[in-house]
Amino acid sequence: MARARNIKPSIMDNEDLAELDPLTRLLFIYLWMLADREGRLEDRPKRIAAQALAYDRNADASAMLDALQNSGFIERYVVNGVACIQIKSFTKHQTPHIRETASTLPSTEQSTTKAVPENNLGSVEASPRSPDTGYLIPDTGYLIPDSLIEQDKPAKQAKRRSQISDDFYPNEAGVVEIGKTNLNMAIELNSFINHHKAKGSLMADWQAAWRTWVSKGVKFAKSSKPPESFRERDDRLGRERWEEMTGRIHPGNTKNVININPVELLA
Repeated sequence: MARARNIKPSIMDNEDLAELDPLTRLLFIYLWMLADREGRLEDRPKRIAAQALAYDRNADASAMLDALQNSGFIERYVVNGVACIQIKSFTKHQTPHIRETASTLPSTEQSTTKAVPENNLGSVEASPRSPDTGYLIPDTGYLIPDSLIEQDKPAKQAKRRSQISDDFYPNEAGVVEIGKTNLNMAIELNSFINHHKAKGSLMADWQAAWRTWVSKGVKFAKSSKPPESFRERDDRLGRERWEEMTGRIHPGNTKNVININPVELLA
């Protein structure tokens, strides 16, 4: 089963690894993901090839593993008939999650080959932690467990929230969005900035907020009535004045008229 591992960029600076075939280098990186919390995995070349190099059907995984062993990156060994691979210096560079299942494979010290390091840097005690939070320190290069990443997400999102700036302007996506509408860009942008400055709004993504503003503006424009013309206004005011003076409903005002005989309106 592949696992999330921490691969440092400095791996590309290793001159001994650079001497190997590019596909062998890729295989070495993938071995870290297939290995258990102690850096061990079963030495089964065909299975490794199927998991790590699924799209390279002609790859000779066994030969690549030999090359990695000859260069000192891994150790292939057998204990009680079980063929295993140990990635050297694995625990020096990895800090697996404390809940990851313990290794069930025998170590090299149980065979006739060189023993693994005594220090287990994958343990909870050896994990570098912040004295303030107790979380793993991200700048050390050690893997941060997924559970801690999830806990930190809300705090990080809150820190990114900010007020809208005076020089805010929609990006290309925002300009395209309003270009699909009949809204006036200058008017909407000015209203958008003034509205959120007055409210003291805090947003993590003002571009997304702008696109939401535009979409709501379109819905409002579709649901609202078209503006009243000068002639319509004058006619309406005239009818209201006539009704006020006569105490009767104007013949042209059918807004509140229900089942009324037209003859009665003219009486």
